[in-house]
Amino acid sequence: MRTLTFLLLVVGCQSAPDPQEAPEDPRGPLREAVGATPLKPGAPGVVLRGVREKAGQSTPIELSFWSGGAFRLRIGEGSGPPERGFDGRVAWVADGRGATRRQQLGSREHLVAEGWARTQQWLASSIDGATWSVTEAEPGGREARLIQRPDGTGPVVTVDRSTGRPVRFELRRSGRLKTIALGDWDLQDGRWLPMTVTESVDGTVTLVDRFEVRGRSADRSVRPPRTAPRDVSFRASGAPLSRGGVRFDRGGRAFVKAKINGRREAWMLLDTGFGSHAITASLADELDLVDSAPVRLRGVGDSAAAGRRRGQELEVGVATLADPSFVEFDTDFLSERAGFKVDGVLGAPLFDRCVVVIDDLRGLVELHDPARFDGADLRWQPLALDGTAPCVRGQIRASGEDTPELWFRLDTGSDDTVTVSRWVVRAHGLAGDRAGLAPRTLQGPFGEVRGWRKTASVVVLAGSNMGRQTVTLMRDDVPGPLSDRWIGGNVGMRLLRGRRTVLDLSAGRVAIVAEDRGRGD
Repeated sequence: MRTLTFLLLVVGCQSAPDPQEAPEDPRGPLREAVGATPLKPGAPGVVLRGVREKAGQSTPIELSFWSGGAFRLRIGEGSGPPERGFDGRVAWVADGRGATRRQQLGSREHLVAEGWARTQQWLASSIDGATWSVTEAEPGGREARLIQRPDGTGPVVTVDRSTGRPVRFELRRSGRLKTIALGDWDLQDGRWLPMTVTESVDGTVTLVDRFEVRGRSADRSVRPPRTAPRDVSFRASGAPLSRGGVRFDRGGRAFVKAKINGRREAWMLLDTGFGSHAITASLADELDLVDSAPVRLRGVGDSAAAGRRRGQELEVGVATLADPSFVEFDTDFLSERAGFKVDGVLGAPLFDRCVVVIDDLRGLVELHDPARFDGADLRWQPLALDGTAPCVRGQIRASGEDTPELWFRLDTGSDDTVTVSRWVVRAHGLAGDRAGLAPRTLQGPFGEVRGWRKTASVVVLAGSNMGRQTVTLMRDDVPGPLSDRWIGGNVGMRLLRGRRTVLDLSAGRVAIVAEDRGRGD
């Protein structure tokens, strides 16, 4: 086998290097060892079929890939199973019920990296212009490590020197290390592919993909499925929830009455930052909700295992969701801050399916059918989805200087103004000499995190000048979404009080309307 060339990363270059000075691509020897000849456009793709073993259950899977780095991983059987994929430009996740989320920011980067790790398409120079370097994992040892980016946002690939093939990929996400180990390599048509893929998070195995059949795909290309949820119906195009069906707390968060299984009304928090619906274990037992596969919930600071329960029907305003899924969740900290008993959370599956309008000044919440919603008079701003969380562009001026334009999670479940990520605080000196900073503790479902309170002279969010605000600066590096370099912080509902917020996640847009003007400011 050829010896891997050891190179230095060039950081911060704004223009392409002279072709004569361009460093040799260290992936060349790996292409030889793996046989990663680029697939021709329009040619049949490669398909692998097998099973995914996760949480004690085995589920059929099918992985297909095509030219240009495109791939699709389907999990389960039947029409429209859950899938994730990349068509060479757009990355997506489809939930198997007709809802498709276009993935952006960190979730896009990691989805593509995970697919390319399984298909070895990261070795095709035509689809990846990133600069790579090589370092030794252990001097004189069997392994070498390829490092893509100096900021830690890309994968680190470890290569077996004896075979020239990758051993594992390592990706950091939300402060946690995901490892994708590759084994049981199979050679067909001059191309090696791993038939066993083991994923671990912080050293604990989370799933194993075992591919058993390899062949040619019947499809010659892939496209993201159109989003058309099959599990939601609307009795009208949209109307405010009744006055008795909406409450707001002092932080501007909205709580609505939802009817579960047609039997019981429950107060639920509207939370774009929550990837699922949630319910207390006691209410789930009272309603005889069916047990389902357990999950692991992750938030700012920590994570926890949780049971999952399935209902028959969830009714919220004019919308009815069939066969809803809930995670069991302790809402005591929500009830304490809200001042009344909170029974659960309405999360991403509601916002995926409805246009949601939150107007605390008038005490209103509206749900609309996206297909019939008329928003022509609104000043829309783009949203980007990081996983299930909507993110908006924004800037903060503190200590007389503006931060660059950053992405902030728009979290309707937060009662803060803006919570600024620790890496942003450090990178832009927002804490200054810390004189005059007031300590602040933020409470979440998995414990508390520490911060400082500081007055920022201007906060600009989604094209709106929010004026002088007191914001929270994260004091510690903690696991969770605010540790990712793609996310500058979290925007809560305290910042949006007195404004009408219109969230249309299926169309990737938001409108923030200043009530005193009646239009987007």
